[in-house]
Amino acid sequence: MWLRNGFHVTGRVSLLGATIGGNLGCDQGYFEGAGGESVLASNIEVSGDVLLRRGFRAVGNVWLNGAKIGGDLNCYQGQFENAGGDAIVAQSIAVKGAVFLCQGFYTTGRVSLLGAKIGSVLDCGQGRFENPDSDALFAEGVEVRGGVLLRHGFYAVGRVSLLGATIGGNLECGQGRFENVGGDALLVDNSEIKGSVLLRNGFFAKGVVSLGGATIGGNLDCHQGRFENADGFALFVDSVAVGGAVFLSKNFYAHGRIFLQDAQIADGLYLDSAMLAPDSPTTEVDLRFARALTLADSQVKSRSQWPQPGKLRIEGFTYEKLSPDSPTDSQYRLRWLQPQHGKGRFSPQPYTQLARVLQASGHEQEATEILIGKQEAARQYGNLSRFKWFWNWFLGKTIAHGYKPTRALFMSLAVIIFGTGLFHIGYRDGWIEASDLEAYTIATAEDSSLTYPEFFPLTYSLDVFLPVIDLHQASYWIPKASLGEPVDKSIDCLSTGIRDGGVLLAYFWLQIMLGWVLTSLWVAGFTGLVRRLE
Repeated sequence: MWLRNGFHVTGRVSLLGATIGGNLGCDQGYFEGAGGESVLASNIEVSGDVLLRRGFRAVGNVWLNGAKIGGDLNCYQGQFENAGGDAIVAQSIAVKGAVFLCQGFYTTGRVSLLGAKIGSVLDCGQGRFENPDSDALFAEGVEVRGGVLLRHGFYAVGRVSLLGATIGGNLECGQGRFENVGGDALLVDNSEIKGSVLLRNGFFAKGVVSLGGATIGGNLDCHQGRFENADGFALFVDSVAVGGAVFLSKNFYAHGRIFLQDAQIADGLYLDSAMLAPDSPTTEVDLRFARALTLADSQVKSRSQWPQPGKLRIEGFTYEKLSPDSPTDSQYRLRWLQPQHGKGRFSPQPYTQLARVLQASGHEQEATEILIGKQEAARQYGNLSRFKWFWNWFLGKTIAHGYKPTRALFMSLAVIIFGTGLFHIGYRDGWIEASDLEAYTIATAEDSSLTYPEFFPLTYSLDVFLPVIDLHQASYWIPKASLGEPVDKSIDCLSTGIRDGGVLLAYFWLQIMLGWVLTSLWVAGFTGLVRRLE
């Protein structure tokens, strides 16, 4: 049946329930509908193709609800006009071949493919769909055995909805432009895409791109894509299951929230060279409780490549390894983790997760620095009481929270050496005397056969410092708080500081306390007790 090559009708053309053994061809036909309807062809059966192409023009609705088409529905270079209403209504249509809304296809009004079944591809490449503030392409529940092609100059003003769709191939949107400011630009929630979702190579969206709950058999590829929704979600990928990798890389740009919470990614999450708008209050990357096999990122070179403090959410995010090209430097990684913190918001899991991965890959020292950084961040961002804040600070300065217990050992050596010098001066100048003067007097008498332990400054300092070892020095010699004037009047400044013995006695007590504290910390650090308690 041919209504083409200059065919012009004013009023409604009704083919309701018709059966056509060949093609329905309307190329270059001009249909001006009355009362909003131009072509009424619901429930028709066409053995061949339906051709509404090559200059076809319809003013008013074109109804194809429930139609059964044995070949293709081909509307390339067709023009469909019904501003503010439905331009094409093809709900529950069954097409054994492909649907072509492409190569100069143009509509003002909604194109509805609700529940359509398409045996090949849905090709909208270079198609223009305009229906501002409403649905431009409404294809919820559509079943497409091949791919859905919204690419190569595809342009939509209004929402493109593929909610609950089943797509046997790829969803390809490279070089497509989607605009629906303040709403969903591309809605693919709860859909099943057996191939890949390609939002790349010049893809542009102004509004929300949403794939919440979708199942993707291949990759989610957004490299060189641009996503803009300054007041909300730019890319919403909540609870998505991806059989391949997710690429937010190679000049990927986002102005708004990137939401991948609970995403399950079988392969890698690629974040290298991602660019984020740093000045937007909603620019945020949310990876909470997402899971990926590999985290692949590159060292950012400017603030614009990563969120501001408080705008990175990675609590519960898990991954098995870093890619070979990802940085492992601990100082860089600590800066990378810092944006997750906000005022009063601290999560230790991202630190332990990263440390575990670094340790498994042989970067032991870097892993240790990350775990130390976790405790430092807890003090800086966590809601610690004053006592816990001080204890955290003290452990950090002394034994690096148990990860560097040798610090306590070196501090102990310093105390012992300092004490050796101080006690030597004190003994030389008479500020240290025998604790048992009677026994000392008898032992030093000329005709006495008794002995009294000699004073050795190093052994004395060790005996004072070590809490559980008795070297028989501290029990026989003790500083005196007041011994009068020293024998040598020309003593140096250090001995002047202990002229009356008070400072020396105070240091004696201090070294005892330091001995208990530092040896306890040293033992706790080496046994891992501090790390288990913090």
